[in-house]
Amino acid sequence: MCNRMITVLFCLVLLLTSSCSTTVDNQPRPITRSPEQIIESYKKIPKPGLPKLEEESSPVFLESPEAGKLFSLHFENAPLIDVLYAIVKNTGLNLSIEPGLNIEQPIYIQIDNVTLREALDAVVIKGADYSYELNGNFIEIKRFAEKIYHLDYLSGIRKAYTKVGGDILGGGQEEMGISGEFRVDSKHDDESADVWRRIQDSLDSLRSPDGKIIVNSLAGTVYMIDTPSHIESMVKFLNQLKESMNRQVLIEAKILEVRLGDRYQYGIDWSAIADLAGHGQLGFTQTLSQGLTRGGTAVLSNLDTGDFNLNVFIDYLRTQGDVSVLSSPHISVLNGQSAVLTVGHQYPYGDISGVDIQDETGNLVYDVDIKRAIVGVQLGVTPHIAENGEIILHVIPTITDLQDVVEVEIPSVGARVQRIENPVFDLRELGTVVRVHEGDTVILAGLIRKTLRNIQQKLPVLGDIPWLGYLFQNFDKEWRNTELVILLTPTIRRSYAN
Repeated sequence: MCNRMITVLFCLVLLLTSSCSTTVDNQPRPITRSPEQIIESYKKIPKPGLPKLEEESSPVFLESPEAGKLFSLHFENAPLIDVLYAIVKNTGLNLSIEPGLNIEQPIYIQIDNVTLREALDAVVIKGADYSYELNGNFIEIKRFAEKIYHLDYLSGIRKAYTKVGGDILGGGQEEMGISGEFRVDSKHDDESADVWRRIQDSLDSLRSPDGKIIVNSLAGTVYMIDTPSHIESMVKFLNQLKESMNRQVLIEAKILEVRLGDRYQYGIDWSAIADLAGHGQLGFTQTLSQGLTRGGTAVLSNLDTGDFNLNVFIDYLRTQGDVSVLSSPHISVLNGQSAVLTVGHQYPYGDISGVDIQDETGNLVYDVDIKRAIVGVQLGVTPHIAENGEIILHVIPTITDLQDVVEVEIPSVGARVQRIENPVFDLRELGTVVRVHEGDTVILAGLIRKTLRNIQQKLPVLGDIPWLGYLFQNFDKEWRNTELVILLTPTIRRSYAN
């Protein structure tokens, strides 16, 4: 009995122990995978969004009614509406006609094997002077056509001012006759040189009474709504205008100064240069003797540089004196536009612009402005390309030199005076218009300047002794004549002309 009880107790203890223990083998173990396997598993996760269709729908291409179909039309004195019905019948398109059109006007047409657009161009545009549009399944017949023409041009107004015989300083009296000015200004309120205004006026004369023209100078566009025949005329005009305005001229300039020798104090001798040219020929076409403020002659000529080297010409000038090149620029100018080349510096000076009297003291109060004058060479040039390819050059060279500075007395309070310094300028100028062939060289010369030069000579060492050195020095004055020679070679830029 005792053994039986022990056996039962042992079984109960064993049962309780097994029910309270934790079985380690039943816990999930971590799965070890390679990085490649993990990346591949994430790739298989579907992305959010609409589910992908099992079978993608193929794009539908609608066949154009004008593709692969040719038309032949033979009508004599047939109403326009009948011809249009014949075209629509063979295309399966719908026809829409703007109200008010004359659909009974007679059409004469004989065409074979043409496309739909070619047939509509011949019937609607050429035959009836109407417009049409292919809009979906409709052929729309309209009275007016629309077109936007792009005309690339400056919106501002560039105006060249040429004044030969006034005040180069811009503030003197006209009757003094000491002038020379070539100025290019950009404006926005002067209609005299407004290209866009002239385009508007020209197109207004070409449009029909019911047509409309809108010129936008800022965008460089011209909007036209008119009959096809009038639009064709206006587009032809704009094409010619655009070709003319977009042409460009490259001007190769050389500004030379020749210090004349003792034998050529009256100017360069041009008589022997034609023989020196060899196969080339130098002919003087114009002589200007009244356009200078100093004595001398302005010679204008056309230089054929085909076989004549320009360096030979410069070497010839060296036989007349010492030659120095002041400037050798290349200027690109649009047809009809002006360019200004300045070589030198600006000289500032004070100028009285007004006088006021103080009420309390009665003193004079002067309004003084600081002005600047150009000292050097200023060359203004305006090219125009003729229809035959020749180039017309309007050339204004102006040369100024500072000669002296003088004091001017201005009355002040009582007997007192106020002194200001005013510059004295020497001026050389001329203005001319010449017609040349492309590649020819224009020569402008004869602008002679006469200056007085102080020359000091001394014995070495002895002339540098203080107080006594002047005994071994010699002072003399020498007049020096210099002549300015300007060479201009214009060439049409073909890339812009086309």
